Amino acid sequence: MQQAQDVKPAYEVEMLEGKEMVTRSYYEDGTYKQVEEKVDRGWMVYFPNGHSIRVRSSDEMRRLGFMDAPNLLDMETGEEVHNPKVSLKENARRKTRSRKPQSAATGGILKDG
Repeated sequence: MQQAQDVKPAYEVEMLEGKEMVTRSYYEDGTYKQVEEKVDRGWMVYFPNGHSIRVRSSDEMRRLGFMDAPNLLDMETGEEVHNPKVSLKENARRKTRSRKPQSAATGGILKDG
Protein backbone atom coordinates (compact mmCIF):
# COMPACT_ATOMS: atom_id res chain seq x y z
CA MET A 1 0.00 0.00 0.00
CA GLN A 2 1.34 3.40 -0.99
CA GLN A 3 1.88 5.86 1.86
CA ALA A 4 -0.10 9.08 1.55
CA GLN A 5 1.93 12.13 0.67
CA ASP A 6 1.80 14.97 3.24
CA VAL A 7 0.93 17.90 0.97
CA LYS A 8 -0.05 21.33 2.29
CA PRO A 9 -0.41 24.82 0.85
CA ALA A 10 2.75 26.94 1.18
CA TYR A 11 0.75 29.54 3.13
CA GLU A 12 -2.73 30.57 4.23
CA VAL A 13 -3.94 34.19 4.34
CA GLU A 14 -6.48 35.67 6.74
CA MET A 15 -7.70 39.25 6.39
CA LEU A 16 -7.96 40.95 9.78
CA GLU A 17 -11.21 42.85 10.28
CA GLY A 18 -11.52 46.37 11.56
CA LYS A 19 -9.15 49.24 12.18
CA GLU A 20 -6.56 50.08 14.83
CA MET A 21 -4.77 53.16 16.06
CA VAL A 22 -1.07 53.50 15.18
CA THR A 23 1.40 56.24 16.02
CA ARG A 24 3.51 57.56 13.14
CA SER A 25 6.70 59.40 14.05
CA TYR A 26 8.56 61.80 11.75
CA TYR A 27 10.72 64.91 11.63
CA GLU A 28 9.37 68.09 10.09
CA ASP A 29 11.45 71.26 9.94
CA GLY A 30 13.88 69.78 12.46
CA THR A 31 11.09 69.00 14.94
CA TYR A 32 10.15 65.48 16.01
CA LYS A 33 6.40 64.90 15.62
CA GLN A 34 4.01 62.05 16.30
CA VAL A 35 0.57 61.61 14.76
CA GLU A 36 -2.02 58.95 15.64
CA GLU A 37 -3.87 57.44 12.69
CA LYS A 38 -6.63 54.85 12.31
CA VAL A 39 -5.54 52.20 9.79
CA ASP A 40 -6.75 48.82 8.51
CA ARG A 41 -5.44 45.91 10.58
CA GLY A 42 -4.01 44.13 7.51
CA TRP A 43 -3.50 40.39 6.97
CA MET A 44 -2.06 37.42 8.83
CA VAL A 45 -0.11 34.92 6.73
CA TYR A 46 0.30 31.45 8.26
CA PHE A 47 2.91 28.89 7.17
CA PRO A 48 2.79 25.07 7.57
CA ASN A 49 5.78 25.02 9.94
CA GLY A 50 3.79 27.02 12.51
CA HIS A 51 5.23 30.47 11.81
CA SER A 52 3.15 33.49 10.86
CA ILE A 53 3.67 37.09 9.80
CA ARG A 54 1.48 40.17 9.79
CA VAL A 55 1.37 42.23 6.61
CA ARG A 56 -0.15 45.70 6.86
CA SER A 57 -0.67 46.83 3.24
CA SER A 58 -2.00 45.36 0.00
CA ASP A 59 1.13 46.67 -1.79
CA GLU A 60 3.30 44.62 0.57
CA MET A 61 1.02 41.55 0.16
CA ARG A 62 1.39 41.86 -3.63
CA ARG A 63 5.19 42.38 -3.39
CA LEU A 64 5.57 39.25 -1.22
CA GLY A 65 3.37 37.20 -3.60
CA PHE A 66 0.61 36.44 -1.10
CA MET A 67 -2.18 37.76 -3.36
CA ASP A 68 -1.67 34.72 -5.62
CA ALA A 69 -2.89 31.19 -4.92
CA PRO A 70 -0.30 29.29 -2.84
CA ASN A 71 1.79 26.47 -4.27
CA LEU A 72 1.46 23.02 -2.73
CA LEU A 73 4.43 21.68 -0.76
CA ASP A 74 5.47 18.14 0.11
CA MET A 75 6.03 18.49 3.85
CA GLU A 76 8.55 15.60 3.89
CA THR A 77 10.93 17.08 1.30
CA GLY A 78 9.95 20.78 1.17
CA GLU A 79 9.60 20.56 -2.61
CA GLU A 80 6.72 21.99 -4.63
CA VAL A 81 4.11 19.45 -5.69
CA HIS A 82 2.40 19.98 -9.02
CA ASN A 83 0.29 16.81 -9.10
CA PRO A 84 -0.28 15.54 -5.55
CA LYS A 85 -0.54 11.76 -5.30
CA VAL A 86 -3.49 12.08 -2.93
CA SER A 87 -6.64 13.56 -4.41
CA LEU A 88 -8.50 16.27 -2.54
CA LYS A 89 -11.37 13.81 -2.12
CA GLU A 90 -9.06 11.23 -0.50
CA ASN A 91 -7.54 13.91 1.71
CA ALA A 92 -11.02 14.92 2.92
CA ARG A 93 -11.91 11.28 3.60
CA ARG A 94 -8.75 10.79 5.68
CA LYS A 95 -9.51 13.86 7.77
CA THR A 96 -13.16 12.91 8.41
CA ARG A 97 -12.60 9.18 8.97
CA SER A 98 -14.13 8.23 12.32
CA ARG A 99 -11.69 8.01 15.16
CA LYS A 100 -12.03 6.64 18.66
CA PRO A 101 -12.71 9.68 20.91
CA GLN A 102 -10.11 10.64 23.47
CA SER A 103 -11.34 10.72 27.05
CA ALA A 104 -10.48 14.45 27.36
CA ALA A 105 -12.69 15.22 24.36
CA THR A 106 -15.71 13.55 25.98
CA GLY A 107 -15.22 14.80 29.52
CA GLY A 108 -13.71 11.49 30.63
CA ILE A 109 -16.72 9.41 29.54
CA LEU A 110 -16.26 6.88 26.75
CA LYS A 111 -19.08 5.02 25.07
CA ASP A 112 -18.53 1.25 24.96
CA GLY A 113 -18.34 -0.35 21.56
